[in-house]
Amino acid sequence: MKKTLQLTSVMAFCVLSLAALNPEAAVSAQRPQNDSPMITLEIDYGGIRPARSVELTRAKNRTVLELLQQAAIVETRPAGKLVFVTSIDGVSGRRGEKAWYYTLEGRPAKELAYSKVSGNAKRITWTYKQDVCSWRVDGGPDPRKKEVIKDKGSENNSEEKL
Repeated sequence: MKKTLQLTSVMAFCVLSLAALNPEAAVSAQRPQNDSPMITLEIDYGGIRPARSVELTRAKNRTVLELLQQAAIVETRPAGKLVFVTSIDGVSGRRGEKAWYYTLEGRPAKELAYSKVSGNAKRITWTYKQDVCSWRVDGGPDPRKKEVIKDKGSENNSEEKL
């Protein structure tokens, strides 16, 4: 019995020593098996911090927002029946300036992340960039169009205001 205990202790020591010398072996044992379908979720912080990429187990019935919430700290804002991503990992959108947008398989989204099911997608990319659509939700003027303002002194004089 004493020899069995000694042999077991020696074997445990050897296994732990190998794991300590090769930490990659211990990490790879925790990774999902290759037979699990994976999805790559990339986050581009618009130069504020380095971009990062996360491999997640793909589930056809999960939304783009649920996958993002699994990989990052996310803040959202409701607007009526809609839900917008306003912050990822502390990088917050600035209304009319910068906002978070995502692509699915490299194609721009046509649906908000809270309702878009990822399906068989292999890649989702979130990018912090120029806000081009908050005016649609607010009902305000399209900032991409120039507004012409007439000078009160003369009908022929006009100034362009961006």
